[in-house]
Amino acid sequence: MNNPLAMLTDQFLKERTYLKNVTPATLVWYRVAFKSYRASFANDTAPLPTKAALRDFVVKQREHGLRAVTVNTYIGAMNAFCVWLFTEGHIAERVKLSKLRVEMRMLSVVPAKKSIWSPIRAFSSRWKDLARRQVAVAVGAR
Repeated sequence: MNNPLAMLTDQFLKERTYLKNVTPATLVWYRVAFKSYRASFANDTAPLPTKAALRDFVVKQREHGLRAVTVNTYIGAMNAFCVWLFTEGHIAERVKLSKLRVEMRMLSVVPAKKSIWSPIRAFSSRWKDLARRQVAVAVGAR
């Protein structure tokens, strides 16, 4: 493993695992972001993150068709890595990339219609009321 970026990402993941106690899902999130960052540069020669390198990374991800929400998750992981690099002294200046603006997606709301299931809902709500009363009595009896 002669690649300094690969060694630093491994060290970052170890520290996050044992010192920050992050979840396995968070480690997967970091690994996916790092893999995507490395893949966006030719011949696995990804440089240490700089502002320009991160901007190139974002542009390449968007050119590949990734949505802004997905790229924002990668930006978050890379920002955390850059803060760690700065605090550990591996880079001279703190690098932080702002997240992309995400378009708001509106869901259409269809008005509820009266259906044949209304009596069944009323029946199930009576059962729920009965269950609530029984729980209240059971808790109060202690």
